[in-house]
Amino acid sequence: MYQIAIITALVAGMAAAVSMMKKRLPKRLFGQMIWLMFAVYIVGNLYFTLLSRVPGSGTQLDLQPFQTYAKLFEWREAGFENATGFAAAFLKDTSPFVGVFLNVLLYCPLGYLLHILLPKLKLRYIVLIGCLCSVATEATQYFFKMGWCETDDVIHNTLGTAAGIWLWNRQLKSSTRGGHTDD
Repeated sequence: MYQIAIITALVAGMAAAVSMMKKRLPKRLFGQMIWLMFAVYIVGNLYFTLLSRVPGSGTQLDLQPFQTYAKLFEWREAGFENATGFAAAFLKDTSPFVGVFLNVLLYCPLGYLLHILLPKLKLRYIVLIGCLCSVATEATQYFFKMGWCETDDVIHNTLGTAAGIWLWNRQLKSSTRGGHTDD
């Protein structure tokens, strides 16, 4: 459960940093900082989903949606046994329940940051980008035998992308109500 607290703190910290930067930085520098945050996020996402996994270490394929929920309260590890390094230590003994939340939280920054970077892009396309990124990750894990390839991961990652969009919209509304306007 500590993993959820850590990742939630990172997402909240990102939102707080963006709020502060939006108020204090010139628009161009703000945009550059968001791109930097996006690059750091992409590297972190790739590390946890692909780069920390040992190719050929095993795979499981589960294409039946919502299987995770049937197993939520059974105690078993959530399929991170193929991770190495920091990811292995961070994800050790992760239950399926925690795994669901981590999959949602993993993609929150994608929706959040893409919505800032591409404000004219329709929200459904940002969600679609999140879904396609997740499908690509799961397919790569399956192809290189780097862990579980699950439909539920795609569903949870896509929900995380939508949650990130919601978070940015909520943040915009609260800053507008507080007397601040967006440029």
